[in-house]
Amino acid sequence: MAMSIIDPDLVRASIKHCKELKGLERTEFIEEALVDYKWTAHIKSPREVQRHFRHVFTKLVKNFGH
Repeated sequence: MAMSIIDPDLVRASIKHCKELKGLERTEFIEEALVDYKWTAHIKSPREVQRHFRHVFTKLVKNFGH
């Protein structure tokens, strides 16, 4: 069984931090999360690492991107 490296505390901390931001700062924070994910894919990080960064990004979009 593959062990997941998605840290739920990091995801919660990212969401909490994003809630504290307003407007442009929030948008930039979400965009930076996307850049982080794209970078892990570009440098061919292990799939679990890519999955973690994608998970953080999607949680932010689901909570604040609409």
